[in-house]
Amino acid sequence: IYYTWNNYDTSISYGKKTLNLLTNLKTQLEYYLFQYDVLAQNYYELNQADSGIYYSSKVKKTVENYELKFGKSDNHKFYDSHFLEIWKGISDGGIAQGLIVLSKFF
Repeated sequence: IYYTWNNYDTSISYGKKTLNLLTNLKTQLEYYLFQYDVLAQNYYELNQADSGIYYSSKVKKTVENYELKFGKSDNHKFYDSHFLEIWKGISDGGIAQGLIVLSKFF
């Protein structure tokens, strides 16, 4: 909610605290991904593209780690292959956003 209030530093603080509370990638994947993505967006709003790219990259690495540990099973009611691919795309978009800000894309 602090992100929507443009209170990015507080949002970052709570996002990092939330990540420290997460304990189970298998059952809390969406919480990891959402927190990393919101952290990235907070850093982009603060013109800290390197940190934004770092957290956008964490999204992709987390999905890849999940796939290595648990597979790409469509048997999971929520974390199916479509869910995982969507989050990889979100990560790629976040990374591209940061590279554009850093003018390393063009």
